[in-house]
Amino acid sequence: MNYERTYTTDHGRTYLKIRYNAIDDYLLVDWMGYINPQFVMEGSDAIIEAAVACNTAKFLSDKTSVQGTYRKTNVWLEEDWFPRAMDAGLKFGASLLSENIFSQMSSKDLEERVKGGRLTYKNFKSMNDAVNWLKEKKSI
Repeated sequence: MNYERTYTTDHGRTYLKIRYNAIDDYLLVDWMGYINPQFVMEGSDAIIEAAVACNTAKFLSDKTSVQGTYRKTNVWLEEDWFPRAMDAGLKFGASLLSENIFSQMSSKDLEERVKGGRLTYKNFKSMNDAVNWLKEKKSI
């Protein structure tokens, strides 16, 4: 299946691309630039839509080029998005850390918040490590 979507701000700047990797059965979610709470919520909901459309239980959220903090949305992600994502069939989420320290802190905070849930979410520093981890996960 071929699946690719691009999301832009009102000013035309791309902040998110979602593609399906059919060979390894996961969504590649590329976040770009400054991500405000609205973009986090809209983009996260787009991940659920893509997962349902592609019938996949795995996603890789590439935040390497994200700038700034999105920590304010972590409560929403934990309490609202993660339960809906699990209900939609998502089981494994890998996240590539940004080089931006504030974005890293947001990602690490989110990983701690959702530990032990039905959707396993883990941060990585390397694309290879994240992809290999996802490949090991079975979508039973």
